[in-house]
Amino acid sequence: KPPECTDKYDYTHYLEEVSVITKLLGIIVSIGAIISVLPQIIKFFKTRNTLGISLPWLVMSMFNQCNTVISVFMSQIEKEIACFNSFELCWSNQLTLISAFFVFAGYYVAYTQYIYYEHINHKDPITFNHHKYNVLVYFMFSVYFVSMIPISILSGVYFGNCDQTYVTFILLFQFSAVIISVVQWVPQIRKTYQLKKCGSFSVLGMSLQTVGML
Repeated sequence: KPPECTDKYDYTHYLEEVSVITKLLGIIVSIGAIISVLPQIIKFFKTRNTLGISLPWLVMSMFNQCNTVISVFMSQIEKEIACFNSFELCWSNQLTLISAFFVFAGYYVAYTQYIYYEHINHKDPITFNHHKYNVLVYFMFSVYFVSMIPISILSGVYFGNCDQTYVTFILLFQFSAVIISVVQWVPQIRKTYQLKKCGSFSVLGMSLQTVGML
């Protein structure tokens, strides 16, 4: 068994010294993560409708980022716990998690906007019944994310990265995020092609995220 898997109480040694350049790059990436999702949020505020937005794309994008955040959090759970011992070293070890969370939070805000504007713009019985189903999915996802926070913390504290089952769940979250990222844009491409215009969809946001992925 590796030496780092023998002590269940001292987590400080999991924290790494991060160079100034790496810290700056991490901060730049985190700021870029915020900037990449802002155009879509602003576009919703301007148009105040869901025209041109594919809800499956929005849900899959958010679910992808959610699983990414969970996998990053679980894979470095020891570093999260070590924050209670040394916050000075801790924050620079969390830059990957922070940037992933910012993107997820942005998509969640956009998802909330979609549900809201769908509600105020669709009043006939048929579309309103469809809206109620979308609201149900929205709350189910919210419960899923909130419930995963204590589950990830408790399982990480009890098992940790030295447990094979725990590591398997991390891999499942990572694998699901990769699979979703491959197909998530298909519904939006189809929606834009059918509509022949972008509507409330932010092309600027898509461009910034594309650059960020590179």
